[in-house]
Amino acid sequence: MNTNSGLHKIKIWKLLLWLLLWIIGGGVIFTLMQAPLSYLFHIYVYAGAGLWLYTQFKKYNISFSHLTSKDAVSIPALVKTFGVVTIIKAASFASVLVLWNIIGLISPSFLSGITGEIMQTSNNQESLGSIFIYFVLVVMIAPSIEELLFRGVLLNNWCKRLGTFAGVILVSLTFAIFHGPSGFLSALLASIFFSILYLKTKSIWIPMAAHSFSNLLSFLIQYVPFQNGTASVDDHTKSLQLMKSLGMYSGVALLVILLFLLVIFYKMYPRRSHLPYRFY
Repeated sequence: MNTNSGLHKIKIWKLLLWLLLWIIGGGVIFTLMQAPLSYLFHIYVYAGAGLWLYTQFKKYNISFSHLTSKDAVSIPALVKTFGVVTIIKAASFASVLVLWNIIGLISPSFLSGITGEIMQTSNNQESLGSIFIYFVLVVMIAPSIEELLFRGVLLNNWCKRLGTFAGVILVSLTFAIFHGPSGFLSALLASIFFSILYLKTKSIWIPMAAHSFSNLLSFLIQYVPFQNGTASVDDHTKSLQLMKSLGMYSGVALLVILLFLLVIFYKMYPRRSHLPYRFY
């Protein structure tokens, strides 16, 4: 392992400014071109992030050997990792049910409109080509780029400057904000877990694998429900009734899952404040 890494030389404010300007510029360009802000826009964003990583890694002579450990990871450890990711997804699902029930209590018509739009979107048939592109984007490209940015660059730098705990929290909050309000809780919990994995294993490949599995679960949840047919009005009504019936139980389930995850994070968290790699 080469410890003479140039990671600490990277200016974080330049990274954040670059991403902000890149995203705003892309939004303006896609709007002027009247292009849909969907797959192409996400590919554009990750291409910009990848370009920044390439130039910075080349500039400061950073390689994957600075972000990976040669220590082997056992199959049981990977299975445990994927199990925790699944629990985090369960927490995300429970939080959505809680949020939707709160919205339903405040404005039932608004909730009905949201579920109707979701059902309508699910009826829009996508080609196998577009589904494959989306799969590659969310399961392969996104986890790789995001882990290099958030764990490889941000976590290393912020842990060095602020301490391990503060670094993990700041990275996770940034990661959650980056993923938007709808997936904030899931992204926050996932980022805390990915950061702990990186600190424990000293290898960027492990959080990458966990991140890919997490996105794979999201992909399956998005495309499996209506693959055998379109959503009908009856499906819409049943969905609303199911959300109402699960309202109280989802709140209890969310509380139990969050407590369970806190215990897991506490047991896995490194007892000694250390960085994955030494800085010079």
